[in-house]
Amino acid sequence: MRIHFLIMPVLVVLATLSGCSKSPECPEITTVVYEDVPNSGGPESYSCQAVTGVLELTWCEAKDQFASQPFEDDDFPVYLHGFREGYARASQAGDYQVLASESQLPHERGYHDGYHAVVDAMGIPEYNCDSTDQSSEYKDRWCEAAEAFRISSGAAEANPLVRGRFIDGYMTGGRVALTVPTSMEAFFGGENPR
Repeated sequence: MRIHFLIMPVLVVLATLSGCSKSPECPEITTVVYEDVPNSGGPESYSCQAVTGVLELTWCEAKDQFASQPFEDDDFPVYLHGFREGYARASQAGDYQVLASESQLPHERGYHDGYHAVVDAMGIPEYNCDSTDQSSEYKDRWCEAAEAFRISSGAAEANPLVRGRFIDGYMTGGRVALTVPTSMEAFFGGENPR
């Protein structure tokens, strides 16, 4: 009788781990392919009065930022494509891709602006640690945390989202560490425990 109690759980586990052996039982795996949908009505354009979707949102934001760029109007579709790539990459918390050339081509500038549009919308602060502007204790701690991230990060240094999370944790941990007694003597009110 005891043998049946031991064998039954083993058989249940084996039956569960066997998976689907027949093709009708196995789900069909498909690949999703994203493609640019051609705009049959000419150049893409929106009114930007009531934004209803991501395409319209990115178009309107790109149009606003493109107005301050030194590019010609014909460069807007290329800038928009770069803007959307940067926007999508940052929305998925991907690393910022360093521009291949130092010259600011419309696509590269669009990528930069799109990526940083998401980072700015998320409220990730950025300070210039080399300047004395906005000097405060918070900025000093932020710069200390940014330096710690730079030293320890390696490949993730180009990702401001990961960097922001690291800095937030570093600064929060620093505040907690300052409130925890640093020795047992301080913990017991100045007297050594017996």
